[in-house]
Amino acid sequence: MSNLKRISGTISNEMKDGDFILSFEQFLENVEKNPWLYIRSSAQYLKDCFDYFGSYEVRTPSGKMQRWKMFDFKSDDSCKIHGQEFVQNAIYSHISAFAKRGRCDKIIMLHGPNATAKSSIIAAIQAGLSKY
Repeated sequence: MSNLKRISGTISNEMKDGDFILSFEQFLENVEKNPWLYIRSSAQYLKDCFDYFGSYEVRTPSGKMQRWKMFDFKSDDSCKIHGQEFVQNAIYSHISAFAKRGRCDKIIMLHGPNATAKSSIIAAIQAGLSKY
């Protein structure tokens, strides 16, 4: 038990010394210094996630398109999305427009026949957000 107390005391001291626990006033000072770190709309956060992982150019039957790396991740409940670059770019375009306007005043609805990667696209976005 003494080892556990020693470890918890060390962690507690590190948190206090490392400014992990802030007063509300300290937090507001941090927000004032760097608002983009603390205050983003959900659309801006999602756009930042897409931008963080980046994209690359691929050849498709309709020509060159941008493919977002976020859709290449493989997690437990999603798999790499093959194709669907047009959909990826449409989602990014709508999210960018929401972020630019500063509000999400519409919804993005994926529709289509069975087995066209709608659920997999959402799972890939969720996996990307978790990694981000």
